[in-house]
Amino acid sequence: MKMLTQQELYVKELKKLLDERIASTMDIITNRWAVDDYPAYTYHVGLIDGFKAAIAMCDEAETECKRKGFIG
Repeated sequence: MKMLTQQELYVKELKKLLDERIASTMDIITNRWAVDDYPAYTYHVGLIDGFKAAIAMCDEAETECKRKGFIG
């Protein structure tokens, strides 16, 4: 098993936390009593989009760092 560097562990944990937040926000949307109007629904959808964008930026930054040789 490969040993993770501190950077790799940080990115892994950050993505895990973002995935958990996406799941919990999706639970709110799918609960018919939690979101009672369209603005609340769009707010939660926006949160999910933001969390997914953060994951994509993590991947992009990691790729760029690897390309420049900063991380293995």
